[in-house]
Parts: sequence; structure tokens; C-alpha cells
Amino acid sequence: TASTYELTVDGELTPGADASRDAEDRISECTAEGAITTGERRYRFSGELRDLQVDGNAAVTLDGDKVRRSIASRGERP
Repeated sequence: TASTYELTVDGELTPGADASRDAEDRISECTAEGAITTGERRYRFSGELRDLQVDGNAAVTLDGDKVRRSIASRGERP
């Protein structure tokens, strides 16, 4: 089952290292969105994470730390 996501930052957002070929297509200014069934989506950003919405069972990490969805949705660090 696919998980869908949308993340918004207050700085620049770019595909991360080893990003899938379509990762850049998923970015619109400071927001990225998409769906994932397997594998990873990686993004790099400056500034702060302002919003993160995940629908499904995808695990989310920020700087190597697992992000609790309740924190991420308020834009706070783990």
C-alpha cells in the first residue's frame, strides 16, 4: 500500500543524495509531495521544516532521527 506525503520548508528544497529521477518533479518551490510504496525519497533543505503530512505507514527521518508525526505536523524538530 502506498503512503502519500507532503512536506513544506521555509527555505530551499532540493532532491537529496541518491534521489530517484522523478524527485525533482515532485518539488514546487518549498513544497514536495508524492507517494511511495517501496524505497526512499530524500530531500535536502535549508531553513526549518514547517509542515509534514504523511498518510500511510512510511517512516520519516530528519538528520537520521525518526520523526514523530505529531511533532512533524507542527513543524518542530524531533
